[in-house]
Amino acid sequence: DPTNTLATVAKIGYQHVETFGVDAENKKFWGLTIPELKKVLDDNGLKTHSGHYDLSKYLDRKKTDKESMERYIEIAHSLGQSYIVAPVTPMDDLNNLKVEDYQYAAEQLNTAGEMAKKAGIKVGYHNHFWEFRNFANGTKGLDILIAFTEPELVDFELDLFWIQKAGLNAQSYFEKYPGRFSMWHIKDMDKQFTTPLIGEKYDQADFRTIMQDTKYTEVGTGAIDFINIAQYAQKAGLKYAFVEQDDIAMPNKFESIKIFVTNLLMGRL
Repeated sequence: DPTNTLATVAKIGYQHVETFGVDAENKKFWGLTIPELKKVLDDNGLKTHSGHYDLSKYLDRKKTDKESMERYIEIAHSLGQSYIVAPVTPMDDLNNLKVEDYQYAAEQLNTAGEMAKKAGIKVGYHNHFWEFRNFANGTKGLDILIAFTEPELVDFELDLFWIQKAGLNAQSYFEKYPGRFSMWHIKDMDKQFTTPLIGEKYDQADFRTIMQDTKYTEVGTGAIDFINIAQYAQKAGLKYAFVEQDDIAMPNKFESIKIFVTNLLMGRL
């Protein structure tokens, strides 16, 4: 029920949302047409600055049946979004991604950025943990994407959970690449599941096996020091931050996302 869900999210205190899951061919989100969704957002005082759009084929050098960037740009523009974000790399062979795969993806992001620029929209990329796996020379996939993309065309949406779960810290990337991380995904890590997912044990492991060592928790109750990370907002170039609660264990999902707002208002974040 997207209408009641968005109304409840707004009542909790959120002012903007990030979209995902568009049916681009039929121009619908969760059964709502683009104008219907825009009306629901407007009626509840919600903005949408960014959306996740499936670009897994577009970024895959082995695929020829690419997603339509033109269609995504049209949809994002209709919603008033400033960013079209690629949520993942191609997912069909994560353990064998090569330097060339990331270089190709960077080229594609630049091309998409050139197209989107004409509509006043910028392209972004959202990371998980595997972009921090090391290649032979110590280079990481995310570093390749950042190095080979044009700053005026492509921004990055750093997932604060996944970079820490990869055994690194967000602050180091903000220092290394200032101004490139205009968006953050905020989610917290269960204190009993902090073991990094990078290294010999995990780099060739089955994805489902890896995810067994991953557990989320409500923002402000886990292992991530958001107060310290927030000090780097200007250095990062932060414009928008999104609470992303991948899996919610609490029976009442709205109570889960309300905890973030409560912690924020109480000065715990």
